[in-house]
Amino acid sequence: MARYEHLPIFKQVYDLTLEMDRRVHQFSRYHKYSIGSDLRQCCRELLGLVIKANNIWKKEPVLLEIRWRTEYLKTLLRLAFESGAFPAGKKGYLFLAEKAVDAARQNEGWIKGMKGSGGSPKQP
Repeated sequence: MARYEHLPIFKQVYDLTLEMDRRVHQFSRYHKYSIGSDLRQCCRELLGLVIKANNIWKKEPVLLEIRWRTEYLKTLLRLAFESGAFPAGKKGYLFLAEKAVDAARQNEGWIKGMKGSGGSPKQP
Protein backbone atom coordinates (compact mmCIF):
# COMPACT_ATOMS: atom_id res chain seq x y z
CA MET A 1 0.00 0.00 0.00
CA ALA A 2 1.42 3.35 -1.05
CA ARG A 3 1.97 6.04 1.54
CA TYR A 4 -0.04 9.20 1.20
CA GLU A 5 0.72 11.20 4.36
CA HIS A 6 3.63 12.93 2.62
CA LEU A 7 1.44 14.42 -0.11
CA PRO A 8 0.78 18.17 0.30
CA ILE A 9 -2.70 17.72 -1.16
CA PHE A 10 -3.47 15.03 1.43
CA LYS A 11 -2.44 17.37 4.25
CA GLN A 12 -4.50 20.19 2.73
CA VAL A 13 -7.65 18.11 2.29
CA TYR A 14 -7.23 16.46 5.70
CA ASP A 15 -6.98 19.86 7.39
CA LEU A 16 -9.96 21.08 5.35
CA THR A 17 -11.99 18.06 6.45
CA LEU A 18 -11.18 18.63 10.13
CA GLU A 19 -11.92 22.33 9.95
CA MET A 20 -15.15 21.72 8.03
CA ASP A 21 -16.32 19.41 10.80
CA ARG A 22 -15.57 22.07 13.41
CA ARG A 23 -17.33 24.83 11.46
CA VAL A 24 -20.40 22.76 10.60
CA HIS A 25 -20.76 21.88 14.28
CA GLN A 26 -21.45 25.60 14.87
CA PHE A 27 -24.17 25.79 12.19
CA SER A 28 -27.78 26.17 13.22
CA ARG A 29 -29.75 22.97 13.43
CA TYR A 30 -31.45 23.72 10.12
CA HIS A 31 -28.17 24.16 8.22
CA LYS A 32 -26.19 21.53 10.14
CA TYR A 33 -28.34 18.65 8.93
CA SER A 34 -28.82 19.86 5.38
CA ILE A 35 -25.97 21.70 3.67
CA GLY A 36 -23.62 21.03 6.59
CA SER A 37 -24.00 17.31 6.09
CA ASP A 38 -23.28 17.72 2.36
CA LEU A 39 -20.16 19.78 3.07
CA ARG A 40 -18.77 17.22 5.50
CA GLN A 41 -19.53 14.31 3.15
CA CYS A 42 -17.91 16.08 0.20
CA CYS A 43 -14.71 16.67 2.21
CA ARG A 44 -14.54 13.03 3.30
CA GLU A 45 -15.03 11.88 -0.29
CA LEU A 46 -12.24 14.20 -1.43
CA LEU A 47 -9.94 12.72 1.18
CA GLY A 48 -10.75 9.21 -0.02
CA LEU A 49 -10.10 10.20 -3.63
CA VAL A 50 -6.67 11.62 -2.77
CA ILE A 51 -5.76 8.33 -1.08
CA LYS A 52 -7.12 6.38 -4.04
CA ALA A 53 -5.22 8.48 -6.59
CA ASN A 54 -1.98 7.86 -4.74
CA ASN A 55 -2.57 4.10 -4.69
CA ILE A 56 -3.51 3.36 -8.28
CA TRP A 57 -1.57 3.21 -11.50
CA LYS A 58 -4.01 5.14 -13.76
CA LYS A 59 -4.38 8.31 -11.75
CA GLU A 60 -5.90 10.64 -14.33
CA PRO A 61 -9.57 9.59 -13.97
CA VAL A 62 -9.36 9.96 -10.19
CA LEU A 63 -7.56 13.30 -10.44
CA LEU A 64 -10.32 14.53 -12.74
CA GLU A 65 -12.87 13.36 -10.18
CA ILE A 66 -10.98 15.33 -7.52
CA ARG A 67 -11.18 18.37 -9.81
CA TRP A 68 -14.95 17.98 -10.06
CA ARG A 69 -15.36 17.41 -6.31
CA THR A 70 -13.35 20.51 -5.39
CA GLU A 71 -15.50 22.61 -7.72
CA TYR A 72 -18.62 21.12 -6.16
CA LEU A 73 -17.24 21.81 -2.67
CA LYS A 74 -16.52 25.45 -3.54
CA THR A 75 -20.08 25.80 -4.84
CA LEU A 76 -21.53 24.24 -1.68
CA LEU A 77 -19.44 26.57 0.46
CA ARG A 78 -20.73 29.60 -1.42
CA LEU A 79 -24.30 28.36 -1.12
CA ALA A 80 -23.84 27.83 2.63
CA PHE A 81 -22.42 31.32 3.04
CA GLU A 82 -25.13 33.01 1.03
CA SER A 83 -27.86 31.12 2.89
CA GLY A 84 -26.48 32.32 6.23
CA ALA A 85 -25.17 28.99 7.49
CA PHE A 86 -21.88 30.40 8.81
CA PRO A 87 -22.57 31.91 12.25
CA ALA A 88 -19.22 33.71 12.31
CA GLY A 89 -20.03 35.30 8.97
CA LYS A 90 -17.54 35.90 6.23
CA LYS A 91 -14.42 34.93 8.19
CA GLY A 92 -15.29 31.22 8.50
CA TYR A 93 -16.40 31.00 4.91
CA LEU A 94 -13.27 32.69 3.55
CA PHE A 95 -10.97 30.39 5.52
CA LEU A 96 -12.65 27.24 4.22
CA ALA A 97 -12.94 28.58 0.67
CA GLU A 98 -9.20 29.37 0.68
CA LYS A 99 -8.41 25.82 1.82
CA ALA A 100 -10.63 24.40 -0.94
CA VAL A 101 -8.98 26.61 -3.58
CA ASP A 102 -5.52 25.53 -2.37
CA ALA A 103 -6.52 21.87 -2.65
CA ALA A 104 -7.81 22.50 -6.18
CA ARG A 105 -4.50 24.16 -7.13
CA GLN A 106 -2.50 21.26 -5.79
CA ASN A 107 -4.67 18.84 -7.72
CA GLU A 108 -4.11 20.84 -10.91
CA GLY A 109 -0.37 20.64 -10.28
CA TRP A 110 -0.67 16.87 -9.87
CA ILE A 111 -2.57 16.64 -13.16
CA LYS A 112 0.03 18.77 -14.96
CA GLY A 113 2.80 16.65 -13.47
CA MET A 114 1.14 13.53 -14.80
CA LYS A 115 0.89 15.02 -18.29
CA GLY A 116 4.50 16.17 -18.15
CA SER A 117 5.67 12.65 -17.43
CA GLY A 118 3.81 11.15 -20.37
CA GLY A 119 0.58 10.50 -18.50
CA SER A 120 1.86 7.61 -16.43
CA PRO A 121 3.65 7.66 -13.12
CA LYS A 122 7.34 6.97 -12.80
CA GLN A 123 8.41 3.48 -11.92
CA PRO A 124 9.77 3.11 -8.37
